[in-house]
Amino acid sequence: MSIVGPYCTSSRINLAQCELYLLVSALTLRVLPHMELFEATEKDVKYDRDMFIPLTKSSSKGVRVTIS
Repeated sequence: MSIVGPYCTSSRINLAQCELYLLVSALTLRVLPHMELFEATEKDVKYDRDMFIPLTKSSSKGVRVTIS
């Protein structure tokens, strides 16, 4: 048996990835209603420029949230 487990070397990797996606989405849907922006404004969330991926202003500290 592999050190990392049976899901990494066979066709079951797709099943494992699907389970991870479901777990992340379920946790997000449970936590999302309890999240509030912390020391952030709409300017920190809006796109400012596009360099292959959308980016916010360089002076932005990112989006921080609190979970109540």
